[in-house]
Amino acid sequence: DIVGLIEVDTEGVRRLILGYTASPAFWNQGLMTEAVRDGITAIQNSFNISEAIALVSEQNIPSARLLERLGFQLRGVVDPEELSLQMLRSEPVLFYSRALP
Repeated sequence: DIVGLIEVDTEGVRRLILGYTASPAFWNQGLMTEAVRDGITAIQNSFNISEAIALVSEQNIPSARLLERLGFQLRGVVDPEELSLQMLRSEPVLFYSRALP
């Protein structure tokens, strides 16, 4: 079974743009928290990244909490019409970021 997926874009190798999803069968087990944390660490070790950002659907409270547990801070709400991501176009999107050491 596929547990989930983490997607990263190193946008000019200074900023990590983070995306992730998990199969519902594996929700609420801490697996994505561990995977996202370890993924960020691996990217930091490979690239000179100074910031990580993530966009989360306003209704996806578990995902927002995951980011907050990992030190991300809510920076604002993005109008979904401004995004090119089709899957996030139906509702407001929360913008999170975290400075990386």
